Amino acid sequence: MRSIPPPPSRSARAGLTLVEVLVAILVLTTGALASVGTQLAIARLSASALARARDATAASAIIDSLRTIPCPSLTSGMAIAHGARVTWSVTALGDLRGLRVAVAPSPGRPWAAATLLPCV
Repeated sequence: MRSIPPPPSRSARAGLTLVEVLVAILVLTTGALASVGTQLAIARLSASALARARDATAASAIIDSLRTIPCPSLTSGMAIAHGARVTWSVTALGDLRGLRVAVAPSPGRPWAAATLLPCV
């Protein structure tokens, strides 16, 4: 004859224990905080990239304006563009002029670029 297992006890059928609920809350809270931290990091990096792009555009505009000046008249200088200090220096290299542009943005790290300008 086959034996019938006893019915489950009341505690086995009761549902979740307090420990299980606390662990679930801890896991969900950790996930939510990680998501918020990731969103904040993305926003900060996006703003930084936008500021660098704006500074690069300002430096490019200054370089383009310097290309229109005749070589004997090219001199070093400084300008403020979009809150960043842009300085440039010119060196004579035969039929070329070396142009070094340094950008010092107010909230970020300074950077520099160099190019050659042909003399016509």
